[in-house]
Amino acid sequence: MKQKIAVVGVGKLGLCFALNLENVGFEVWGIETNKSHADSLRKKSFNSDEPQVNEMLQTASSFTVVDDIAHVVEQDIEDIFLMVVTITRRSNGWQKG
Repeated sequence: MKQKIAVVGVGKLGLCFALNLENVGFEVWGIETNKSHADSLRKKSFNSDEPQVNEMLQTASSFTVVDDIAHVVEQDIEDIFLMVVTITRRSNGWQKG
């Protein structure tokens, strides 16, 4: 049985982190409050400019995305990682990454 891990916030950094955990053998639950982003991840229609993310998402078989943390309460999750919004510098000023 695979160890279950949750990643709260599967945006730019959280998604990369979650997919790498899934890729090395964990069952990963991604919690994302942005419902449209969560839907695109569930449908595997999300398109990232990060290297290998699109391929990893397409082949992920142990990555579940929910939009409410209550969905993971009944799971036997051993570790929970919180990914916070990061700010990146763009040519036109500071923006969320």
